Amino acid sequence: MNRALFLDRDGIINRDDGYLHRAQDLVWMPGIFELCRAARAAEYQLIVVTNQSGIGRGLFSEEDYLKLQAFIHQRFQEEKASITHTYYCRDAPRLDAEGQTVDSFRRKPNPGMFLEALSEYKIDPSASIMLGDSVRDMQAALKAGIATRLLLHNPLERVQRNPKIRRQTSIGSHTHIIKSLFSAIDFLK
Repeated sequence: MNRALFLDRDGIINRDDGYLHRAQDLVWMPGIFELCRAARAAEYQLIVVTNQSGIGRGLFSEEDYLKLQAFIHQRFQEEKASITHTYYCRDAPRLDAEGQTVDSFRRKPNPGMFLEALSEYKIDPSASIMLGDSVRDMQAALKAGIATRLLLHNPLERVQRNPKIRRQTSIGSHTHIIKSLFSAIDFLK
C-alpha cells in the first residue's frame, strides 16, 4: 500500500486570504515546496483535500477554481514536488429544518474526500499524514483513519492577515501542533 501526505489548500499551500480563486492573488506559504519535495523523496503521495464553498456560494465559478488548481499543479511540478491529485468539495454548508449546519459527506469535517483518495490510490491511512490549519481538517482526517494529524497553528499571523478569518484550533483531533511547515518535515521520517 501507498502512504500519503494529505494537505489542506488554503492556509497550508497558500496563504488563506478568503475565497482565493485567481492565480495573481496567490501567496505561497513559506516552506511548502521544501516540505513537499521532502515528502516526495520519502515516497509519499501528495494529496490535496480542500473545501471550496466559494463555488457553491456563487462567489466564483468552478472554471475559475479549476484554472487556479491547474496553476498550482504546474508550479508544484516545476518545483519537483508533483501533486498526485486534488480533491475538492464545491458544496456550501446548508441549514437543516432546525437551523443546524449540515455539510455534505465530501465536505470537511466529513471524510468523503479522504475516503475517495484512500480507495483510488490504495493508501494506508495508518502510514499517512494530514497537514491542515483547522479543526475541520483534523476531524475529517481522524474519521478517515489518518494516523498522524498535524495542525499548523499561528493565530497571531492569521488575525493580522485577515481578522474576519477565525478558526478553532484549540480543540480538535490533531496528534501534534506545529508552528511552521518546515517543522512538518520531521514527521516524514
